[in-house]
Amino acid sequence: MLAFTPLLLRLSALLATAAAKTCTIPVLPADVDSTANVLAAARNCSQDATIVFSPNATYLLEHPVQLNLTNVVVELNGNLSLPENITLVASQVYQASNTSNNQNDTSWIVFNGLNITFQGSNSSSGGWINGNGQGWWDVHLQKGRPHLIGWFVNGGVVRDLKIQKPIAWVFFMIANNTLAENNWIDARTSTPGTFPFNTDGFLVQGQNFTIHNNVVYNGDDCVTVREGTSGVTVTHNYCINGHGLSIGSLGSNPSYLSNASDCYFSDNTMVNSLYGARFKSFLGGRGSATNVTYRNMFLSNVTFPIYLTQAYYDQGSGLNGTATSNSVVTISDFTYENFFGDINNQHPGDLSCVSDPCWYYEANVTTLESVIIDLAAGSFKNVSFSNIRVSPQPPYSLFDQRVKCDPNTAVGQNLGLVCQDGPLVPTTL
Repeated sequence: MLAFTPLLLRLSALLATAAAKTCTIPVLPADVDSTANVLAAARNCSQDATIVFSPNATYLLEHPVQLNLTNVVVELNGNLSLPENITLVASQVYQASNTSNNQNDTSWIVFNGLNITFQGSNSSSGGWINGNGQGWWDVHLQKGRPHLIGWFVNGGVVRDLKIQKPIAWVFFMIANNTLAENNWIDARTSTPGTFPFNTDGFLVQGQNFTIHNNVVYNGDDCVTVREGTSGVTVTHNYCINGHGLSIGSLGSNPSYLSNASDCYFSDNTMVNSLYGARFKSFLGGRGSATNVTYRNMFLSNVTFPIYLTQAYYDQGSGLNGTATSNSVVTISDFTYENFFGDINNQHPGDLSCVSDPCWYYEANVTTLESVIIDLAAGSFKNVSFSNIRVSPQPPYSLFDQRVKCDPNTAVGQNLGLVCQDGPLVPTTL
């Protein structure tokens, strides 16, 4: 009887495949709401199934959708579009916010469940999601903005999607065991003088994320690791115009511990960005960030290539100050290795300033700093820098790169560089 077990297993797999359902969402005119049809497909194919958006079609979602799925593949062969009507979108975000404290309610497209794949198309004409965010950016509207995709999934894949002009945050992920690869996010403004605020690419919270081979044009973090997160691998991504690869911000609420650990960033490229590799935590926060590595980073025209602060400034709250060891999120075992490229010392900053002083204002900098360390004495250990070769732009050279670091905060520590407000002088680790 045991000899037949492999055959029985193969037959069971074939039968399961044959029984799997496919729901193809009906195609309506591009200006007709498809919300009801999408929700119907999610109900009818909620488990062990495939949901298909047909090619050469645009599906308008005039209302938020929540898809509760298990073992389902969602194929976006066509395209999705959010309404252009700002009032329509904002009113529904306000309504959701007033009826629930669940973050899902502020995402326009929500995935809940187990083992979900959301995949776009290899065709240049399919797999697009148009957020119609330009109108929001033009009027500088901050309130009533939804996240684009809420991903609340245990075991999931997001791949081959093309996001055009998201209103604000793109992938908001509270999840475990998630792969995001080969996605394209384009939050470039087409109106001079406007800025795509808060268009973070990937906000991740949970365990075991792999963010690989994505292209992100945006106006905020390319990838940001939130509190309660561990096991993050971020590799071979291309990030343009944004605020870099970030741990944090941590410690926004001092009533609970804010922790992050085991994060690995490798072989990523930052272009025309405000930050490259960034750690940020709020004054008064509690918790820790441990075992973080940034390796093999290429930076082109980046204002702050490496930046660590425990005094993160939220321009919306108007709070700022100086970190002290009893009021910060502590950090340990941070490695920065093999950074190449150039510093934006010709035209530093971006258009995200709406406060005075600017939220990213840094006192006593020369714009030639490749490393800024704003950490309290006694709050960090085993933080190291090696082979940092990020050159200021002409007329300066690599030999002019500087570091900003208070030597009183790093007494007895070997950082791999001299902690000073001055030239970057490597030391032996």
